[in-house]
Amino acid sequence: MERHQRQGFRAHVQSGREHVRSFNGVMRESAWILSHHGGLLSLLASTLVLPLCFMLLSHTLVSVPLIQRIRQDKEFVQAHSGTDAARDRQTDLSSEWVYLLIFFAVYLLCVLAFSLLSTAAVVYSVACMYLENSISYRKVISVVPTVWKRLIVTFLWVFILIFAYHAIAILFFHLIYENFPEISFVAFVLVVVLVWFAFFCIHVYISCIWHLSSVITVLEDSYGLRALLKSVELIKGNRRVAIQLFIVYLGLVTLISFVFHGYVLGLLIEDGAGSSLSLRLLLGTALVALFTFVTLYGMLAQTVFYFACKAFHNEQIDWVALSDHLAAYMGEYVQLKSAIQMESV
Repeated sequence: MERHQRQGFRAHVQSGREHVRSFNGVMRESAWILSHHGGLLSLLASTLVLPLCFMLLSHTLVSVPLIQRIRQDKEFVQAHSGTDAARDRQTDLSSEWVYLLIFFAVYLLCVLAFSLLSTAAVVYSVACMYLENSISYRKVISVVPTVWKRLIVTFLWVFILIFAYHAIAILFFHLIYENFPEISFVAFVLVVVLVWFAFFCIHVYISCIWHLSSVITVLEDSYGLRALLKSVELIKGNRRVAIQLFIVYLGLVTLISFVFHGYVLGLLIEDGAGSSLSLRLLLGTALVALFTFVTLYGMLAQTVFYFACKAFHNEQIDWVALSDHLAAYMGEYVQLKSAIQMESV
């Protein structure tokens, strides 16, 4: 029975051109993977994805009170300028700024680390499942540290792109404000909405490219700018599915974050009445678990989408080359003669 299931699993990806080309196909295939390998994926989710999601949701529990304290101390210093109390409070204010900057630095580093590690673990695991290789939690964890360095290079290139288009957006809005001082409020709002929509579309496209390039970084010999350029080519003809996957994920994450910050952290920070602590903790735990599931499912879907894109472009995966590439991660990474080689069907 198990042998039949594994053969069926291999057949799924080999026939991916018809099976997983659509959004629904990618989601069904991801569900199939989750249902047949739930044990391993649950362990990966609990040790890598869960901490990531918890940090993303709960960091304001520390940052918001600290920011509020900084604001209060700043107002006190301005109101009592020149007094000894103001000078003492100014010293406290400087320390609070240092604490806040250190907190955000540690937070961003931890988020980046867990994001890259979880991506590497899930993508590597799915590839091993498709290859029908023996795979265990210990094996995946031992491989992940050799992959994440390549993912950092890819992330840095994505960061440069994101920084560049944000800088362009800020410059564009500044030019509008400076060069059209007499523009009517309605016209200004219309221009802002149109420009915001244009840059949002750019953000969505770059995010789709980033997610696919992360999979390429793990499964192929390309990383950094080369992985981004490959993802641009690979996503051609499949942009609609890529955008659907990202928008659905973004919508679910935004909803979860809104509920968590509005009804859990908001009440905890403001010490709101009307909700017991146990109820808030229960709701918070449920939302973190839901966020973890959505993130894990999104990583699975992105990996399946990679294979779907290969199938769409009439490329047959060289399973031997892929197996050798993944096996290289078990030791010190060595340069392959080529990327995950593809043959035209």
